[in-house]
Amino acid sequence: MGFKYSSEQFEIRASVTESAANVFTQEEIQINLDSLNREILVIMSVDIDTGEPFLVDGTNTSVTASLTKTSQTNTLPISNPACIANVSKSIRVSATPGSGVAFQENMPILEHTGEYHSILATDNAFIGVEGSGNPSARGANVLIKARRARADADTYAALVTSEAGLN
Repeated sequence: MGFKYSSEQFEIRASVTESAANVFTQEEIQINLDSLNREILVIMSVDIDTGEPFLVDGTNTSVTASLTKTSQTNTLPISNPACIANVSKSIRVSATPGSGVAFQENMPILEHTGEYHSILATDNAFIGVEGSGNPSARGANVLIKARRARADADTYAALVTSEAGLN
């Protein structure tokens, strides 16, 4: 991959709250890359934090959030190429009120051990959140640690083409 770092590591923070309980909602994160100079964002690590799902007798509840390279209509699993990171928290209960509860949490990569976690070549990313079974809206926060870089022409063209094909 042909690029040279043009900045030190910095942080990007964003948040999103569902527009109503259990309704997918996303916010755009402006990156402001210089496309004329083939500037890219090299993401070093991502941390996504969601509120806890509510404990509701007889109802399974969850909160899922994802950071994506393109605008989405729902949260994405990490296996989707447009997904940079995701987190999921769920509470599973039995049908009998007051009985056992199972809590499951899928956490994102907090610090990637390789050279970088992901690369973004377009001017924006998206943080989305969606709950299920919750009586009120849930939210998510994201912390992205990244560096700006300048890509060579072939690398930049490949990255932009790849991101354009993710929609």
